[in-house]
Amino acid sequence: MKLYKCLIALIVCLLIGDVYSATTIKSYKTTPATDPESVEENGTKSCSGITVDVKLSETPTGTVTANFPNNVNGGAVTATQDKTDPGTYTISGIILKEGGNLNGLELLIDGTALSNDVGVTLPTLKCLESSASASESSASASESSASASQSSASASDSSVTPPVIKSISVSTPSMEPTINSGQLFCTKVRVDFELDKLYQVNLLEPKYNSFPATGKNTIYLPDETKPIYYFMLDVSVNGNLDDLYILFDKTEKVALPNKISFKCEKAATDPTSVTTMTTSKSSATSKGGICSEVKVDFTLDNAATAVTDITVASSSVTGTPSITQVGTTSTYSATVTVKEGGDLSDFVVNYKGTPLTSTASITFKCEKESGNDSKSDDGSTSSSLSANSIVVFCFTAFLLLFLN
Repeated sequence: MKLYKCLIALIVCLLIGDVYSATTIKSYKTTPATDPESVEENGTKSCSGITVDVKLSETPTGTVTANFPNNVNGGAVTATQDKTDPGTYTISGIILKEGGNLNGLELLIDGTALSNDVGVTLPTLKCLESSASASESSASASESSASASQSSASASDSSVTPPVIKSISVSTPSMEPTINSGQLFCTKVRVDFELDKLYQVNLLEPKYNSFPATGKNTIYLPDETKPIYYFMLDVSVNGNLDDLYILFDKTEKVALPNKISFKCEKAATDPTSVTTMTTSKSSATSKGGICSEVKVDFTLDNAATAVTDITVASSSVTGTPSITQVGTTSTYSATVTVKEGGDLSDFVVNYKGTPLTSTASITFKCEKESGNDSKSDDGSTSSSLSANSIVVFCFTAFLLLFLN
């Protein structure tokens, strides 16, 4: 009979232990999907904005974190649970150095790194060296060479006397930025200008402050018999050419006869929907009949023209909410005060008074001061049996049954 009871205890332990069976990684998905090109920033060539979606074999119950020891400058990476698929986590904050890859990237549960499922491997995404346009470089080199050979005598005389810009104009007053080499800027903005006489193109260099880190400027001389030039500029997003000038022979600043009016800006698009919405905690204990300083973070499909155009509302909210924008992104943070007993199930975001559509929802409860003690201060429910508790429980039960 004792042996029978012992067997039952062992089976129960095995069944309980099966709940804590090892979670494995079933798949990876990187964004971007193909190898990005490096961008030089603050003297370092790297690839930023990389994310990795990791799908697990089951929804984890422990604390999920990410680790990437090879991140540029030792920056931290974060793991965020997918709202629609709790078994998927997105690792963000990844910055690869030029030539670097994802080797060493880990997803951990309660500090233990997860292993890959059979046949699953870490993506081979690599940060490639930035490549210049071969055709444009070749054209620039040939035109520069021709200009140098045909106007060498003129240039030697002109090196003493700076040129005079007779006229200058830009091909378009504005342009929308596009993503180039992982950076948002306006590319190939054409500026035409005429000098008083011929000069070598390698003695002329356009200068301005709104120059993107990955951009380039190339000066062309289409006809070596006429001092009519043009150059193609790259301009940073929200940048302009108000301070444009020509640097002659790397030392002399040549003023323009007129101001160049140009703006690189993204066309304003009103937001229409809320794409994500989260709270810092799922519940809180009221003090004086309210739960104060409750933060709700949400992301819109497009950034608002002004933060003041955004309002939030809920039947459980009292007072005036405070809304701030996270940097220059389309993510915002609302700080609200919730009535005791209230929740935020009907929380809505309005733009210029009109509610935005949303597929996202949040869970929050402002509980009474005599609320459930099983809740922790930050609103999360205390964990049930830990793995160590199960081992102790099973061992004790086994001894009691055996000695009975």
